[in-house]
Amino acid sequence: MLEENEAPKSTKFVFPNLWDVVGEVDRVAQKFAPHEADTFKSLFFETASISGLVPLSEEMWGQLENTDSLDVALGDWERVKYHAEGDKLHPRDWVDLRNKIEHGKPLDAPVVMKIGDTLHLVAGNTRLMSARAAGIVPQVLLVEM
Repeated sequence: MLEENEAPKSTKFVFPNLWDVVGEVDRVAQKFAPHEADTFKSLFFETASISGLVPLSEEMWGQLENTDSLDVALGDWERVKYHAEGDKLHPRDWVDLRNKIEHGKPLDAPVVMKIGDTLHLVAGNTRLMSARAAGIVPQVLLVEM
């Protein structure tokens, strides 16, 4: 475990497996295009497959919808645990993420959709919370619709 003032090793964020976020994309399609969900999903996956990773700036982070990560302060792993384990039906493995960060292992980049002026987190809330607690700037897959 990292000591309070110890910096994490460099964590590399990698292009996520888009098949792993199908359920989240279904949810987003229902929110943003309920009457054209299938068309929206097709366009999303097509656009995501050619999108790139970008650093999540503080400005972008502050505008991001659908995340608990802004509640997390540097070193606040208890808050990460609270949010990650709060959903009893779908608890998230925050401990594995913390270990990967502390050992400099790669993480799948969270997926962020930009639609108009809206930035919406599609997938990766626990990864964002863990990055925030560790004090690292995450790379995200930015899908501009």
